[in-house]
Amino acid sequence: MTKIESIETERLILEALTLDDADFVKDLFNDPDSLRYIGDKQIYDRASSERYLLDGPMASYENYGFGILKVSVKSTGVPIGCCGLLQREYLAGPDIGFSSLPQFRGQGYLYEAGSAVLEHAKAKSYESIYGIVSPDNIASIKLLKKLGLDYQGPLPSDVEERTTDVYCIKF
Repeated sequence: MTKIESIETERLILEALTLDDADFVKDLFNDPDSLRYIGDKQIYDRASSERYLLDGPMASYENYGFGILKVSVKSTGVPIGCCGLLQREYLAGPDIGFSSLPQFRGQGYLYEAGSAVLEHAKAKSYESIYGIVSPDNIASIKLLKKLGLDYQGPLPSDVEERTTDVYCIKF
């Protein structure tokens, strides 16, 4: 099993997801904004959440040495969202993904987590990191830009079912 490094910031801990996070992941990905902008991951119960974790983040850790990480508040240990890198076959490098529970939005947590993920990626010698986003997801576009990613253009229509824009930062 590949060991995934935890990342600490002033307020947060980012660490690998485990099967113990199944209930949290179910709640996170069934939030109306997650369903709208990330899509229905078909996580309806603990079993489907565990299957998602095994086939998604945990498989990514093994295959690529990185993946989506659980983001928790350092002082309380409360999980608030996810942030990390994903590998998509149609991008030249990893892309940054992030999501948080509604009650933790607007507090700078995802910016703090995203900045830490990008610094970690830079230290690992990645040349560039991408971000993909629905053009109507204004909050995520603002965050990608604040993190330093620049608009590259839309993905070709045969790559994603819905219109998706690409952002990128080069180190």
